[in-house]
Amino acid sequence: MSGAGLLSVVHRGLRRPETLDLARRLLVIPADRIRLTNHPVGMPAAAFNPALLAIDGELIVYPRVVLGYYKYVSSVAELHVPLSEALEGRLREVYEAKIVVAPSNRYDLWGAEDPRITQCRGGYCMVYTGRTLNYFDPKARHEKTLPVMAFSPDLAQWSKQAVFVPHPSIREWLISDKDAYIFETGGGTLFFHRPHVSGEGFHTLISSVDAKMLGRTGGGADPVEVEVGEPLLAVEKERFEDKIGWSTPPVEVEPNRYLVFLHAVGRRMKVYRVFALLLHISGSDVEAEAVSPAYVMEPREIHETYGDRPYVVFPCGAALVDDQLLISYGGADSVVALASFEASSLVHLVDKGRLA
Repeated sequence: MSGAGLLSVVHRGLRRPETLDLARRLLVIPADRIRLTNHPVGMPAAAFNPALLAIDGELIVYPRVVLGYYKYVSSVAELHVPLSEALEGRLREVYEAKIVVAPSNRYDLWGAEDPRITQCRGGYCMVYTGRTLNYFDPKARHEKTLPVMAFSPDLAQWSKQAVFVPHPSIREWLISDKDAYIFETGGGTLFFHRPHVSGEGFHTLISSVDAKMLGRTGGGADPVEVEVGEPLLAVEKERFEDKIGWSTPPVEVEPNRYLVFLHAVGRRMKVYRVFALLLHISGSDVEAEAVSPAYVMEPREIHETYGDRPYVVFPCGAALVDDQLLISYGGADSVVALASFEASSLVHLVDKGRLA
């Protein structure tokens, strides 16, 4: 990426095109079990790629919902699943949900997609992919999508506050930026994202961002543009992959050791699989310690292999409950799904891919 002073790179050649699927499938919630309480169209056409929070014995799930297929415009809804029911795989007849983030400005006019949520600034930060005004414009070749951040102090209401943009020197070359979230550390704020730059392809990066800029208000309807800082770490795709991207925000599994999932798209069949990365985060420093030598999840169930986009598992949320690492994911761009990993076993596997 032009002008980038990378401090660390997870190079290709560390992973194999093999899968050791460790995920225990727990629950699948199809769109026809979801009722939107704050929109006249009570049932979404599809719900998938959900963020996740685990609070006081309850899972709060934030799926991307689509009302129709003409332009496939998405919003973000909220629904609740008791943890005990999720672990037992008990599906309710109906899950009441409400839309909490909907398209409203030039940065997300054509959709709010694939949210990730982290704790930040004494509350919660949701970063989602905004389909900009340029998305369907054939004359506009750049900034088709940008990461947008909404903030909530208590999960009662969300306000859009920031949109993340690159340095002016490369902004005119940015085609899109996706798979993003922010993560507060003891010494700063990290920005995980996957920019697509014209002539350079995709970059899976952890960059710096000035946290002071996130609380600004522009006084208008649009969120404030926040310039992304220098990249701190990059992860390279393997030769057998078309592209990779961040999936779930970091979960602390040991002191200062955080596990994150990434998704990878196969070069030939475009199958979406999942691998894991262990990061050491201390203050403002971030270092990749290990990467899983094989994929840890791949499409195998019918709700993962058949849908609007076949053969896709796409995690967006993770939460550690005892030794169970719970994830929320989209199956084949069609359903909301939950799964779990035994955290200790997963960390043991990833540690086999220790980086020199």
